[in-house]
Amino acid sequence: MKKYNAVIDEIGNLVKNDRPVLVGTTSVEISELLSRMLKLRGIRHNVLNAKLHQKEAEIVAEAGHEGTVTIATNMAGRGTDIKLTPKVRTAGGLAIVGTERP
Repeated sequence: MKKYNAVIDEIGNLVKNDRPVLVGTTSVEISELLSRMLKLRGIRHNVLNAKLHQKEAEIVAEAGHEGTVTIATNMAGRGTDIKLTPKVRTAGGLAIVGTERP
């Protein structure tokens, strides 16, 4: 649990600096755990875990906007480009946070 608290802390810091964050997980269970933890901290986010097939491409396309947090399993949103806004490019780009090795 210590690891996931550190992940949530890092996400919070990145969002404060207008960085979008893509969080990679290896299971639906971990993606849902992180989602619950983010909700407790009041951090808005999207979860892609292959449950919302139709909406996933739209969510992934918006993952490059400032302050956006997207949690995704390995299979979610494949084949969709993440477009970065100019503000995000200036802030340092899209931050990728891995929670474990696949």
